[in-house]
Amino acid sequence: MSVHVNQDSVDIRQTQVANTASIMLADGALALFVIYVVIVAFDILPPRLFDPTWMINFALSLSGNIAIPLAALVFLHVAAWLNPLSNSIQARRNFFARIARWVTLGFLLLIPLIGYATWAGSNSIKIQNAIQANNAQVTTKRLLQVIDAATTPNQLQLGLIALSGPTIPNELLRLPLSSLKDQSRIIVNQTSKSFLLNLDRLGSERFLPFYIQSLKAFLLALVGAAASAALAWNPIKNQSMLDEVVMGDFRQIRLILNPKQFIANYKLNQEQRALSQDARKRVLEIEKQRQVEARKNAAATRKQSLERKREMEKYIKEEKRKRSNRID
Repeated sequence: MSVHVNQDSVDIRQTQVANTASIMLADGALALFVIYVVIVAFDILPPRLFDPTWMINFALSLSGNIAIPLAALVFLHVAAWLNPLSNSIQARRNFFARIARWVTLGFLLLIPLIGYATWAGSNSIKIQNAIQANNAQVTTKRLLQVIDAATTPNQLQLGLIALSGPTIPNELLRLPLSSLKDQSRIIVNQTSKSFLLNLDRLGSERFLPFYIQSLKAFLLALVGAAASAALAWNPIKNQSMLDEVVMGDFRQIRLILNPKQFIANYKLNQEQRALSQDARKRVLEIEKQRQVEARKNAAATRKQSLERKREMEKYIKEEKRKRSNRID
């Protein structure tokens, strides 16, 4: 008897612990959801909808912090399992599990957004590099024109300074003008080539980190979609969204690989479709018969009503005649 009482006490204690743990897990899940929203909001504000870099940061913020809401969903599933009799926890789990379905779709939609942002960002970098290279070529052409038009060393020096060109040291101003111009042309051309080479190198260095960030966002979006689908629980079917999709695809593959089963299912579907059509035809026939009977009954009712009305009028006329005869 005492052993039975002790076992009951242990069971009650375990139930109390499970209930307390489920409440803490459910509340902790809500806190994690709030933390995720706050982090993402601060990462993406202010919005710059047409900026490729912002698009990549937006995708990275959503997918890079996905571990937080996923942990919250896991907490809710564990809480619902520990306390299956709590309607509030079960409802909370089902609510966020339904949201996880839409989150899966959202992460899948991030993939084309990442692709567009990568394309737009690379084009933007190329355009910026092209503009800088064109400006460098225009500046070089102007410097060469200044060098050719200079008539004195001082004029050459001032012209180069005005266009932010290379500076000629004062000691070189003693050289003949032709030699000074030749050296100035060499310096300008070398500076232009060095700038263009450095521009190409910087462009490559800008492309690589951008592509790495895009690839990271792409992979995280895929993982986020799969994880959200795995935790999007359907209490009616008692399975996750991922199971629904994967098992559905596997069934189709098995049917394709098994022609006999595929043909049998096709014939069964045809028979069911034929039965459905026959049932609809039968329902239409019954409905038509009912309408015909209803019209007949309505006509008979109107006929009876008219006959009663005539009998009533005849009776009234006869009573009036009898009354008038008695008065006479």
